[in-house]
Amino acid sequence: KLEIPEPDIENSTDNSHMPTLFDSKIEKTFLQKFELFKTGWTIEREPEPIITKQKTAFIPDFILSKFDNRVFVEIIGFWTKEYLERKISKIFEIVQNKADDEKFFMILIINLENLMSYELNEENKITHIKNNKNVLITSYKNEKISFKELIRYIKDIENTYINHNVLNTENYNKIIQ
Repeated sequence: KLEIPEPDIENSTDNSHMPTLFDSKIEKTFLQKFELFKTGWTIEREPEPIITKQKTAFIPDFILSKFDNRVFVEIIGFWTKEYLERKISKIFEIVQNKADDEKFFMILIINLENLMSYELNEENKITHIKNNKNVLITSYKNEKISFKELIRYIKDIENTYINHNVLNTENYNKIIQ
């Protein structure tokens, strides 16, 4: 069982490189807590947009980077039903288009109440998104995100990269020699 302690953001003082504008308190909290875990992954706020087949732009809240891996992070709070439907439709389309891309990774952090609503109303899209091995869907409640699943997910990506690119037969033979 992976035990990951929750960092103490209340007593943290290193906010020197933090952007000041956030769309929500949960985004600010996510950035602050993520940086306290010291994973070795860099975090960037609102990276370049992903363009969908319908020529619409999707700008994730964050992108996590390590080695040549990039993980898009989208935090979905409470908005209008129409906004949520558009957001899920864009994500569904992106996930469909990137289904064969082994380097595409996404984390969706969804307000728990919205997640239950999605599962009832957008069942086909949410199921398709959930079934993609390169997408992690997790939820938050009362402005609190559990990082346990998220950290495990990015560590798995990191370990896969190391196994394929560092610990492969060619490099292993070099190390042995």
